Amino acid sequence: MDKKKVIQSLHFGHDVAEHEAKELAKYFVETDQWQKIFGGNVDIIYGAKGSGKSAIYHLMMAKEDELFDRDILLVPAENPDEDPAFNEIRSELPPTEDEFIGLWKLYLCSVAAVRARDAGVNNQALQDVLSYLADLKLIDRDPSLNTIIKRISAYVTSFFRPKDVSTTTHFDQSGTITGITGKISFSEPSLEARDKGVRPIREILIKLNSSLEASGQTIWLLLDRLDVAFSGNDEIESRALRALFQAYKDMARLDRIRPKLFVRSDIWDRIIKTGFREATHAASPEKSTTLAWDNSLLFNVFIRRLLQSDLLCIDYQIRKDDVLNDIVAQEQLVDRIFPDKIDTGKNPRTFAWVCGRLQDGRNQATPRELIQFLSALRNQQLQRFEKSLAPPLAELLFERAAFKAALLPVSNNRLVNTIYAEYAFCKNWVEELRGRKSLQSVETLGAIWSTESKETYNRIDQLLAIGVFRRIESVDGTVFEIPLLYRPSLNIVRGAEVGLRQDTQKISDLEEDSDD
Repeated sequence: MDKKKVIQSLHFGHDVAEHEAKELAKYFVETDQWQKIFGGNVDIIYGAKGSGKSAIYHLMMAKEDELFDRDILLVPAENPDEDPAFNEIRSELPPTEDEFIGLWKLYLCSVAAVRARDAGVNNQALQDVLSYLADLKLIDRDPSLNTIIKRISAYVTSFFRPKDVSTTTHFDQSGTITGITGKISFSEPSLEARDKGVRPIREILIKLNSSLEASGQTIWLLLDRLDVAFSGNDEIESRALRALFQAYKDMARLDRIRPKLFVRSDIWDRIIKTGFREATHAASPEKSTTLAWDNSLLFNVFIRRLLQSDLLCIDYQIRKDDVLNDIVAQEQLVDRIFPDKIDTGKNPRTFAWVCGRLQDGRNQATPRELIQFLSALRNQQLQRFEKSLAPPLAELLFERAAFKAALLPVSNNRLVNTIYAEYAFCKNWVEELRGRKSLQSVETLGAIWSTESKETYNRIDQLLAIGVFRRIESVDGTVFEIPLLYRPSLNIVRGAEVGLRQDTQKISDLEEDSDD
């Protein structure tokens, strides 16, 4: 067996779903959560960054024909692989939630009506809806999402913040609005307005739902990458997402028009924390799910990607399908290519060791970090071959040293591209911990940061929320642990910080066998 060639044949895929959309069907783990989502029982998918939200989105799009056979029409209501459509109006986003709710409803109505028309739905109810949208130039053939959102934004702005009054909406050749009001209202119109044909968006949506019911079809409106669409301003992002969930709640009885929302769980937690009284009504537990990955599911991800190598299957004399259908065979294969343990003593076996080092302070490990780690492991082992170092013994493909070296790039990527990129406010706080010990207390952190007790607690709470700290409670006291995921990048040393209160010193025993 040429071990170098076998390792070169291993490709664990991209850690970003958008980059491997065509390959996802080979890799994807069809969990019970996936079955509920694909079956239509779930509308809202929460998950940490890297937990697989975009993978589910792209797999749903890959199964568009299968869904069509079930009379379900898919609509990507955001640009999945391009600049978000909402970038078109980034400088003109609605200043109030009411205005944003109106924008969401008209936007979802427009893209759904266009999809129904293009799918061949042809009845009077849909024609009536299209007639109302035609006044706003929203149903041109092949309109881009960017064009639709730009025109809707102009119309919604004119309704909530009118500068002049006219009977229809007019655009010049560039798509710029020149006159406004039209026949769609975002509140109950007066009798006089109704006599002139004005109808509330609520009635337009009901009519669209009736047209789909008559045709026997349902539309799923997929909204992913919302964190990108409104990134950079927490206030605007919170307003936009609260409004989206309110619009979703208001549309709950429209069984033929179903928004499918893919939402970062940390962003949702922040919105709730800052105040959203309707949260439980807008996102009922029956219609939502949170993506979570335990070691067994991550193991399945690993096995499926490992077995994409035909050369590995040949050299280890295994049949791919037989291994995929037998957990014992999977474990036996891993025992052949991985060392039993990376650290000696009471430490876990190798795959559990890896998962433990990919968990953040909320005890969450995601497929993204696992794929990054496996790719780094492959590269580290190949570098060892290129340096003519001794190859792994027996059938092993990887050596212990390669595992430890592979942690650093994953740790760096997580710290820089997730924590610092998305929570820039905490960068200086975290950097001041560089080279420190892994266990800290309120007192030691206050001394490191030179902060008073109130500010120290405030920083700790925020670092706990984003998973940079893990709280450890004991009858002897409370300490805050920096997870293994971040230690390589920050050069964190295992153990209790100098100055840690005497009665919490023995809590560091929890780490005794967790690291070398």
